[in-house]
Amino acid sequence: MKVSVAVRQKFHGFQLAQQLEIHKCLHKLYTAFYGSILGRDNSSGYNINPKNIKTNFFNAFRTYVLNDHSFENDDRFGRWVASQIKDEEVIVTWGIQALPILERTKSLGIKVVLERGSAHASEQKEILLDEYRSLGLDTGHLEKSFSEQRMERELLEYDLADVVSIPSSFVKRSFLKYGFSEQKLFVNHFGADLKAFQYAPVKHSPFRFIYTGTLSIRKGVHYLLQAFYELSIPETELWLVGKTEEEIKPFINKYHSQQVKLFDPVPQHELSAFYNQCDVFVICSIEEGMAMVQPQAMACGIPLICTTNTGGDDLIENGKEGFVIPIKNVEALKERISFYSNRMDIANEHGINAYKKIHSGFTWQSYGERANALYKKIINPQEIHSKQKLKE
Repeated sequence: MKVSVAVRQKFHGFQLAQQLEIHKCLHKLYTAFYGSILGRDNSSGYNINPKNIKTNFFNAFRTYVLNDHSFENDDRFGRWVASQIKDEEVIVTWGIQALPILERTKSLGIKVVLERGSAHASEQKEILLDEYRSLGLDTGHLEKSFSEQRMERELLEYDLADVVSIPSSFVKRSFLKYGFSEQKLFVNHFGADLKAFQYAPVKHSPFRFIYTGTLSIRKGVHYLLQAFYELSIPETELWLVGKTEEEIKPFINKYHSQQVKLFDPVPQHELSAFYNQCDVFVICSIEEGMAMVQPQAMACGIPLICTTNTGGDDLIENGKEGFVIPIKNVEALKERISFYSNRMDIANEHGINAYKKIHSGFTWQSYGERANALYKKIINPQEIHSKQKLKE
């Protein structure tokens, strides 16, 4: 089996390529992401054979030096990939860049799996525009991101792809809402790297809640700040680790508290040290396919408080490894923060449950095994069907 991954940036494409290399079926990783992470540098954690990597350095320059994340740059990358492919059996790619690849593969009989890490584009647009408007924020950048041109392109790619691979039930529900065929959807949950994220708790005080990731409206950080500020529970802290977007700064000022600690972004492999100094992970995203920081935190033995729109309800059973709450519900968030603050024993119990859960199917190895099985199925559907009948 020859499978290639085409991803202009990184997303989870490198974890997928790594797993395909382990299964000895990675043909090529086409990318515009460059640096030591592409080579055999063990610190990168990927160890993808450089012979299997083809980098578009012109596109990389535009992306990372000129900060060009335009429609045209995605399209340019897709056309470059389309010119490179030859004898692959499956191409796995991402939105906007996919159309030239889909057009090229149709004549070659190559199957295309489209990765969609967020909700259906129409659902994502609706949720985010509604939130920005309700907060009285400028929507110009969103309207550009969801321009008519981009929306038409992405929806066409959904239809042309052989399979759309998605990370959670939340994303699946969003596709079904817009009438997409369930038969073309494949749910494959993201995982945690168990070498990078390990349970090694550090004794600490006070009781700590943590969020890692971009501090933005989409991530619902304004709701988390409000809830923690209004509760003002003694002997607790909230750690926020990540890049602070301009849009969230007024909320940081509004809900200023000595109990809230802000940390600059850190490399992925350093997050484990933060998780192991904290007690509960909280994420309040209003739209996200599956936040990869969730299984990472769980692998470090801490429970989740997450919204229905984070993919977290696929990771945890409510009241066992944490709690799932509705989006934009400050009172529900306050209730769960208060609960854990007063029941440290249950927080520890849920954290142990979370650790066990991640080790039972929510690793990148598990993700790769499911992906590998999917690609075999779409290449030889009759063979898979015959094997299933023999088992029966």
